Amino acid sequence: MNSPIFNTLLAVATFTTLLVGCHHGEHCKDIPHGAIPQPVGTYVCQWQREQMSRAEADDFVIYHYEWLRETDQFSPFGGQHMLRIAERLPHEPFNVVVSPSGELGLDQARVQAAIGLLAEPGIEDAHPRVTIGVPVGEGLYGQEAPAATAALLGNQRGGRNTGNFGFGGRQGGFGGGFGGGFGGGVGGGFGSF
Repeated sequence: MNSPIFNTLLAVATFTTLLVGCHHGEHCKDIPHGAIPQPVGTYVCQWQREQMSRAEADDFVIYHYEWLRETDQFSPFGGQHMLRIAERLPHEPFNVVVSPSGELGLDQARVQAAIGLLAEPGIEDAHPRVTIGVPVGEGLYGQEAPAATAALLGNQRGGRNTGNFGFGGRQGGFGGGFGGGFGGGVGGGFGSF
């Protein structure tokens, strides 16, 4: 822009900036000449790393559904989870957390069961690393659960989940809303017949 008004305003702004200068007093002397702010994404990346660390720690939580009802015996899923924990535990800084049932005797028996399974492959420090505690991760509520389950099962079975919340019919499975859903075809996916 070469308008006379723009050039005048630019000159006034430049003169004012030079005239006013820094009014922070002695604080400006602490900033080295040519200092630049942190790169874009620095703080976002820190939060992403924190979230990933919490997600990794959640891999070492034993939830209520991993036990056979109100016993200290692992369900088939819980047993498989414990095998994965036993493989990773020697190489990870996380503790194994047993989600509390509210009954102290049962919780202690579950801790001992977990320690016993971890001691079988030779994990020597299993006893101090298995604790009772409330997991950091929060559960899902309402309509979040079917969509998350559909996405998880879709990824595990090679399917896709492009649908919205809701249940499909006999051939649609989960996510039968907009976008096609998960499953599709007789026997093609979770919830199909």
